[in-house]
Amino acid sequence: MLTNSDEVTDRILKLIGMDETKTAKDALDFIMNDKRGRWFISYLFNLNGAFAPIYNKDVDLAYYEGRRDAVLSIYMLICDLREDVSYGLNLKHEADVEFARYRAEMAQHNQTLISQGGGSRDE
Repeated sequence: MLTNSDEVTDRILKLIGMDETKTAKDALDFIMNDKRGRWFISYLFNLNGAFAPIYNKDVDLAYYEGRRDAVLSIYMLICDLREDVSYGLNLKHEADVEFARYRAEMAQHNQTLISQGGGSRDE
């Protein structure tokens, strides 16, 4: 009887001509070469606390670490997209810069909306 394990799945995929890791890297490479894809990856990293401090007393640690681990797996794939590690890291850096710019623009937009609103609602 065969049990479904990662090793068995990888052997089956290779037998039918698919290498799951290579396919994942190719897909991630495609995503990272599009501005919207880079934004989405940065959004996922930010949303799931990929590079945030590990301890937070207000969060269920197991749940938090599970989410964080998932996006760190994506980060490992980014670092391993090509033989040259700098390729993936350069794409990740570009994504970070674009996402930071987006967040700064949103903060500026929100500040403009607040300042145009005038005084308080109590008046």
